[in-house]
Amino acid sequence: MVGLWEYSAHLIASQAHVATATITGKVMHPAGQEGYTKTAYEEDFVFTTAAGKQIEGKTNLTADSWDRIKPGDTFQVTYAASEPGTYHIGTDTNTTLSDCVFLGVLVIWLVFLRLTIRARHRRPTPRTRSEAAPDSLARAPPPAAARAPVNGAVLMGAALLVVGGVFLLIGVANLVSERGFRAHGKAATAIVLTKSTVIGKNGDSYPLDVRFTTDEGKSIETSIGVDYATMTSLHEHLPVTIIYAPEHPEKIRLASDGQFSTFVALWFFSALGGILAIGGAIMMSFGFLDAKRERLLHGCGESWIHC
Repeated sequence: MVGLWEYSAHLIASQAHVATATITGKVMHPAGQEGYTKTAYEEDFVFTTAAGKQIEGKTNLTADSWDRIKPGDTFQVTYAASEPGTYHIGTDTNTTLSDCVFLGVLVIWLVFLRLTIRARHRRPTPRTRSEAAPDSLARAPPPAAARAPVNGAVLMGAALLVVGGVFLLIGVANLVSERGFRAHGKAATAIVLTKSTVIGKNGDSYPLDVRFTTDEGKSIETSIGVDYATMTSLHEHLPVTIIYAPEHPEKIRLASDGQFSTFVALWFFSALGGILAIGGAIMMSFGFLDAKRERLLHGCGESWIHC
């Protein structure tokens, strides 16, 4: 949730457009009705983007503010040009607050993860070891478990490490490709040859076959996947602006794609992979220590007098 808030804040800051919103209605939700435990006040509003698209929204208000407003009043909103549905009230585009909150939550999560795993695998003190010695035979793990080189924590840590490593590799590889587009990509006008819909178990995809000519005069025919809205807005044999990589001209992207949103999404994907991999490595290290300690305690349980 904090990551989505951070993403929205940076998206609006990078593509800020200001519009005037008009209040279209006032809504009060009484306590005890519609699942509300406390009376809630909302205003409905609508604003028009620079491209002429109308966006409807609503926001919560205090009781005093709700009393003062009336339908027809106006106020300013700031929205992202590529995603006008992402907006906030007012014209402030400062992201310091969202950056600090996101960083704080991330640090707290890592600290909590470390403390939680560390508490489970805290080393016994000499006093607790001596108090537990007389009945260690009764509490000694089965020989098979004591000899096991791994335990549940190690397996879970290994799974997190593998999954996080895959996420990290995919994210970093796509970031490198994205940086190549941003640094060396060239614009060209392509002609849409065919549009198609591929129905799959995990969702439909919409590939476009296009043809364009590079700056060197080479004709390239390639395919690119788009969303449903983009597919319906394009038509066969009409031009569309694309960006291609000079070293690999068959790799293209639509010029209208939100480069910032893609870049942030890839950074988030890579950060998630790094966090999972770090958490898995920490869990594996404590799991190995725990397994080693269990083997030592089992050995002491068989001859605790000598331990």
